[in-house]
Amino acid sequence: MNDDALSPVLAVMLILAVAVTLFSVYNAEYLPGLKQQAEVEHLQNVEESMVRFGSALENAISLKRELSMSEPVVLGGGDILLHSGKSSGTISVEQESEPVITVGIDSTSIPLHFVNFSYCPVDNFWVDQGYTWQYGYVNISRVSGGKMSDPVPLQYSTMEKVEQKILLNSSLGRSLIHHDCTSESCNNLTLYAVNVVPGVKNFTSGNGVASFTLKTEMEEPRLFEHVDSLYFSAGDTPFKDLQTWLSSKNTTLGGGNITLKMITITVSTS
Repeated sequence: MNDDALSPVLAVMLILAVAVTLFSVYNAEYLPGLKQQAEVEHLQNVEESMVRFGSALENAISLKRELSMSEPVVLGGGDILLHSGKSSGTISVEQESEPVITVGIDSTSIPLHFVNFSYCPVDNFWVDQGYTWQYGYVNISRVSGGKMSDPVPLQYSTMEKVEQKILLNSSLGRSLIHHDCTSESCNNLTLYAVNVVPGVKNFTSGNGVASFTLKTEMEEPRLFEHVDSLYFSAGDTPFKDLQTWLSSKNTTLGGGNITLKMITITVSTS
């Protein structure tokens, strides 16, 4: 075989060797950083989705009328040009263990519940951090083995500031009830009460696009006749300091009537 025939073969082999070397350097030196940057951007988008949906839920509680909405959440990230591998994640909705407020109409007790909703990453290319919305604020948590721990508030520097700015004087907690009696005793009144519950579909996983959804439904009004007293109590939750305000809403009816208009907000995933 002459030298002229060998030259193209050697040139191709040299090009392949250079290409393999460059690809190896790319994988070892540049790819991890690019994947991490893509994951950072993904988690920032998740963070924004959590905050937006939390605001939408608070708005639905305040409005007390029928509506529905959804907030998309991209479960997986980290995909870039030349490497389409993605992380994945889960979103979930859970009911808080204690009712926020219990409404008492004579001997009838009506608990008003609340939910939290979360995003948890799986096989993340950056920091394994998840997000949980509860009681009007978002926590960032460290994730290990699919479990979240060491929560830190996203929008406040300390939990003390969360308690000062959100929980102690919470308009969110106060929005759960409203009645049209303006004195300590009324013959008849209409009571609006909001109950927030998880839907049947409350867990979604994968690496595509999922959604948090909420739907507000107005139940048929319930008439309570010959009522002597209406009272409220705060549960053992971060809203427990609402008790003083709730006590001011207690009312003596002396045999009057209460029309209860219950609003149920169902929070689900899809």
